[in-house]
Amino acid sequence: MKKTIIFIIIIFPVILFAQHKPTSLNEIIEKVITDFPSVIQNKYTIEAIKAKAEGAKTWMNPTFNAGFTRVPYDFSILANRKSSMNQAGFTFNVQQMIPNFKNQNANQKYILSLADIEKCNIEKQKNELRLSVKQLYFNRLIAEKKIIEIEKSEEILHLLIETETAKLEYNKSDLLNIYKTKAKLAEYKNMKLMLQGMINESNAGLNTLLQRDVSTKFNIDTTFALFKYDIVAKVENTTSRSDIEAMGSMIKSMKLEQNAVKLKLRPEFGIMAEHMQMLAMPSQWAIMGMMTLPIKSFSDKMVKSEIKAMDYKIKSMEEEKNAMKIMIDKMTNEKLEILKSRYLMYKNFTDEIIPQYIKNYEVSLYYYRQNSTDFAKVTDAIEMLYMKKTEMLDLLNEILNTEAEYEYEKEIK
Repeated sequence: MKKTIIFIIIIFPVILFAQHKPTSLNEIIEKVITDFPSVIQNKYTIEAIKAKAEGAKTWMNPTFNAGFTRVPYDFSILANRKSSMNQAGFTFNVQQMIPNFKNQNANQKYILSLADIEKCNIEKQKNELRLSVKQLYFNRLIAEKKIIEIEKSEEILHLLIETETAKLEYNKSDLLNIYKTKAKLAEYKNMKLMLQGMINESNAGLNTLLQRDVSTKFNIDTTFALFKYDIVAKVENTTSRSDIEAMGSMIKSMKLEQNAVKLKLRPEFGIMAEHMQMLAMPSQWAIMGMMTLPIKSFSDKMVKSEIKAMDYKIKSMEEEKNAMKIMIDKMTNEKLEILKSRYLMYKNFTDEIIPQYIKNYEVSLYYYRQNSTDFAKVTDAIEMLYMKKTEMLDLLNEILNTEAEYEYEKEIK
């Protein structure tokens, strides 16, 4: 019995801790990008492409032919096996085409290049999922911090209302200020409801991405790094992102396809073996070689037009790739400049603005206790402190989301 009690005492806190262990941002991201259906779909597409590429070097099936040959319309001749007119017989042959190995290699390389495009598409989807998770996570993080600040203000205002209510008996309090403060508490209640709605919305979004019930409750890790890109001087103009790499893979794939199309003009060879079992003559056999020879007037012009069209398409894709690089560099530079200014603003909040408003509140509360100032000035000081903390949290939300967008543009994992 004692051992059982000791076991429960040891295990129960562990279970309790596990239930309330906060889920970090990286844990959610890793789970989402691993199990999201579109990511898995692309992985299967890659396997399908590889399976198809394995068959690119297979030979065509041999062709078997059988039938009667040189049968006269006058069937009476068939009865005379010694007649020179009876040349009828039964024949069957086997044909096998020998593929052009260079053509097969080129076709296989083209097919495998499609897998490289899908790999880039997987990374592109993961990058988009990371951004979505971060935005939802940060929105919940800021909403929770705002609720904490509201609850701090509510606690102080409740205490002040109790104090002022007690002073009413001695006519040392203003009833109007008490009602005004109670109205502010009611407004705080609405704010908390709105923020809780934002938290629930973020939870629903994260749970949906995690493919679990939207009402699943979980805690988040409220620790985060600030000024992550404060020391970055500039964005290098060598931005490489999965969608740009996908465009490069598409260009490479089209060049391989172009090469495969060119090789279609090359001949293919084959062999045919035939046996003829004759009725009135000795049996005969034949072996012949075969060659497919593309006729220029039929196919050369069409293939050249297709190759020329591919040349223009490749040039178009190269320019599109260059334009994408320019736009990504533009976005990353803009995001970095925004971050630099927002970092300074946030530092000013933490180092100057908030400390001064805290001092204002503390001095007001001190004078109130000394009966040297009225109730309204204290509540105003509390309200101003709350407002400035809310402004700072709004700025923090902007910083975190801008960092997420910067990491999306740079595809920082």
